[in-house]
Amino acid sequence: RSIFDGNLRHSADVMSPILGVSVRAGAVYAVLADSGRIWWAGSAAYQSVADLADVIARLAGESGKRTRGVRVVLERDLVQLRTLVPAPPLKPGAVARYVALEAPRLFRKNGAPLATDARLVRLSKKESALWAGAAAEPLVQAIADGCAQAGLELEALGPAAEVLLWALGVRAEDAAYVFPNGSTSEAVEIRGGRTWRSRAVRCADHPCPEWALPLA
Repeated sequence: RSIFDGNLRHSADVMSPILGVSVRAGAVYAVLADSGRIWWAGSAAYQSVADLADVIARLAGESGKRTRGVRVVLERDLVQLRTLVPAPPLKPGAVARYVALEAPRLFRKNGAPLATDARLVRLSKKESALWAGAAAEPLVQAIADGCAQAGLELEALGPAAEVLLWALGVRAEDAAYVFPNGSTSEAVEIRGGRTWRSRAVRCADHPCPEWALPLA
């Protein structure tokens, strides 16, 4: 099952209300956006994956505005991300299958089957990177179930590193950003406006980036 979708995009591009959900270990955060504005935000804790579907459904009901679509991101503590440079000589259509077959070598299984996906990111005229991700399949299924319980269409599901760029007030096509996240930070690298690498950094003394106005 794919966890990268390609439909993760800036909420300002969406004219109808959209619910954005971010899931991390033990907590879910939700934001209702419409025409580039934030109308509502909420959060809830959960104890286990078994509780996750109900928590997502409850948050969706508390938003106070009808929406049919939801986009979900997984924070760095729930998703494994790998970058291979240079990328193996693969056609775009074969990338996801390659990563699925190579998952035991690329990712830790941690006792659960994995949902994986990947894409190619062009770094230069001669070089590309393979940007791959994996998440526990029970987690992905619980998210899908929660959206279904709330009557929402799951439009996209992927790593938070894919959308953090759009949270910035000032951003560049080629750059590196560090996002503090509790006791750790996430270093995200962008090339051609697309994320191609994410690293968990074990220090949280980096300055907070300049957020886009609605978030600030």
